[in-house]
Amino acid sequence: MWATTTARDARWALASGIYVWTGLALFQFGGGDLTWHSTRDFLYWGGSSLLVLISLAMARRSKRVI
Repeated sequence: MWATTTARDARWALASGIYVWTGLALFQFGGGDLTWHSTRDFLYWGGSSLLVLISLAMARRSKRVI
């Protein structure tokens, strides 16, 4: 989020989105059985997803300012 705001460029948000997207794909790779995941896994990927969404919003906001 800091890099996106500082650079005023959405590439950092895109890179973090790709990381979270592939991580969530591997998170679901257990065949739909989510019982083998811990609460820490859910908190990590949920927090990462939230930060990506905020980063995308900040990239869009900083683009309008320029």
